[in-house]
Amino acid sequence: MKLDYYDLISPAPFAIQDVGSIRPLTLRDVSGLTGRVYSTYLALLNISPEKYCTEVNESLKPWYEHLNEEQLSCLTMYDIAASSTALQQSFSAIFDFFFEERVLYDTSKDTFVVFRPLKDAEGRDSIHITGTIHKGNYLEVCDIILQFGHMDTKDTVDPARVKNKKGLARYQEMQKRKKKNRIRPKANADLELANIISAVCAMHNSINYTNVWDMTVYQLWDTFARLRNNEIYASGRTSVSVWGDKENKFDYNLWFKNITTTN
Repeated sequence: MKLDYYDLISPAPFAIQDVGSIRPLTLRDVSGLTGRVYSTYLALLNISPEKYCTEVNESLKPWYEHLNEEQLSCLTMYDIAASSTALQQSFSAIFDFFFEERVLYDTSKDTFVVFRPLKDAEGRDSIHITGTIHKGNYLEVCDIILQFGHMDTKDTVDPARVKNKKGLARYQEMQKRKKKNRIRPKANADLELANIISAVCAMHNSINYTNVWDMTVYQLWDTFARLRNNEIYASGRTSVSVWGDKENKFDYNLWFKNITTTN
């Protein structure tokens, strides 16, 4: 589910039907958690079962390597997140951070329950369940959270939704090709959150270390992209003012181009 640009830059919570509301985190929210933990949370929501079992939690590597092709093709991170008490608690904490509501894993229902604490008519503690995170919607929920964090998901196909053997065979073949051609991405220190905060504060006319913390994470990345776009525009405009534009190649509308499609 690709979110609208307006939803991404809005400070309002984003409601997911039958689940709950994602809160657009501010940098102040992230600083309360710490940037390192926030990055870890996003990485875990964006990780594949293979990478988790073979690189992050190698104790699961023997189990993972003994799965057959059909089992591998149907395996999602939800299966792993729900596989032990420790992981249930870890992923509950992750979802709890990103949702307006509270999130806890319910072993009896095999789902992460999203709920609001409240008081009943007699003043006793109670809860209102807004929805659940389960295997059927896990990838969609993670995808929405990652979009607010300005991240693309690695795999938006849910193997559990493949309905027939032909479709499953195609999915398995696709996974084989991806595994064969996979290139390990290198970390880019220039695009770490702390560096983007520093760069925006240095380049922007009014955003600084005093007020930057009230921006949402997506608003920060959006502003960063605008600043990059404006630098390109300013450079081109200066060149045109000095050398002219005989071939009429300079785009005077570049400064307000939709950066969700041009960056």
